[in-house]
Amino acid sequence: AIYDEDGQCVSANEAIGRIIGATTEQVLEQNYNTIESWRESGMLDTANRAVHKGKTQNHVLFVTSTFGKDLGIECYFVPFVREGSPCLLFMITDITERKLAEEAVADLAKFPSENPHPVLRVAHDGQITYANAAANVMLRNLPDANMTQAPPRWMTAVSEALASNSPGELEERSGDHILSLVFAPVVDSCYVHLHGHDIPKRKQTQAAMPIQTKLATNTSEGA
Repeated sequence: AIYDEDGQCVSANEAIGRIIGATTEQVLEQNYNTIESWRESGMLDTANRAVHKGKTQNHVLFVTSTFGKDLGIECYFVPFVREGSPCLLFMITDITERKLAEEAVADLAKFPSENPHPVLRVAHDGQITYANAAANVMLRNLPDANMTQAPPRWMTAVSEALASNSPGELEERSGDHILSLVFAPVVDSCYVHLHGHDIPKRKQTQAAMPIQTKLATNTSEGA
């Protein structure tokens, strides 16, 4: 988006609207000096600093947009002159998943041993370098139980998370439980934090309903 010297948006593309949950027309109606989320998050101060210094400034944060969307964003404020008038180019990248993964990693690092859910650290080669008590129970209940090496089916998620620097997810059955496993990458150290939690019974039932309905239909047809 581009804002004029008074802070009024004069140009915007569909991408910025999609990220913040607005239409292009709604973005064009905005003046950044009056955007509450900019003021509360410090983005307005960063924008004014870029204009005052005449240098690009960046800002990374979690914020709720004016249009009610929660997101993690990396912003760049680039001052420039167009047709003799000072303007501000606002560029934004959606890093919501990356920020969530970073926060998950930080939370897990604080108290993994006390976490009632499975928490593991898996190296890029699949070696399990840490597992809390809940994770050990989960590993013992896997069909191909191995307490030191991640199952082959996990390795695609591990590799993709590290390659893309974004979290991945898959479902795993452990005994009578179906777990959602989130793979949060720590690229610099070449491993992922893996955090599991039970999928609610309601969702499991909903997922099974189409199969049950099909079986019931087939039974009726055969009667």
